[in-house]
This record gives sequence, C-alpha cells and structure tokens, in this order.
Amino acid sequence: MALTHETAVRNTIADAVVDLIDALGYGGQLIILDGAVTLATFTLASPAFGDSASGAATAGAIAQVDASASGEADGFKITDAVGTTIFSGTVTLAGSGGDVELSNVNLIVGDPIAIDLLTYTAPA
Repeated sequence: MALTHETAVRNTIADAVVDLIDALGYGGQLIILDGAVTLATFTLASPAFGDSASGAATAGAIAQVDASASGEADGFKITDAVGTTIFSGTVTLAGSGGDVELSNVNLIVGDPIAIDLLTYTAPA
C-alpha cells in the first residue's frame, strides 16, 4: 500500500524542511560536491526559500560563485548556518534529471558556476 500526502500537507512538510535552513536567523549554504570533496560553496539568502505551493518550495536568487576545487560534480548538500546538513541530492548535467543541474559538471578551480533554479519538493 502506498501512502500519499494531500497538497496542504506537502506544503507544510516542504515549509518545515526549508525553514530549518534559516532556523538560526540567517541563511545556510549550498555545497557542490565531488564525492566528499567540496567543489563550490554558495551562500543562501535568508529566507533561503519562499513559501511552498503544490508541495514545492523554490529558493531565492543564488549569486554565482567560482569553483574552489577541481573535480566532477555529482552531489550537493544544503546546510544551515552552522553546517548541519538539512538535505542533499544529486548533481547532473542540465536536462539529465538531477536534483541540481549544471551546464558543466566537470569543474576546474576558478570556473564560474551559476544555479538558475533550486526547488525542494515534499514527497507526494
């Protein structure tokens, strides 16, 4: 038997998760990874995400950064301001269905990286 959540419940779940990023009163970080190696770190605004709709919360604008290490981006984590991981996921090339999609996943130190869209979606 599969459980499902109604939209209002999904909105509550999504809001609760993304609100953890700002729980200390200021934004967290989006960290792009190659395994356990940090390739780039983005500072998230506070609040990091807007209110949920249809079970999904979308992040506000995220300023471009340069890669701090070289490697192949394959994952990410989002932390609160003291480094506690709130959620994590996959990174893929744009159009490949990752949780975060980049135009280039093979990063070299100094490469500019932009995040066009970041959304957290609560399970249905």
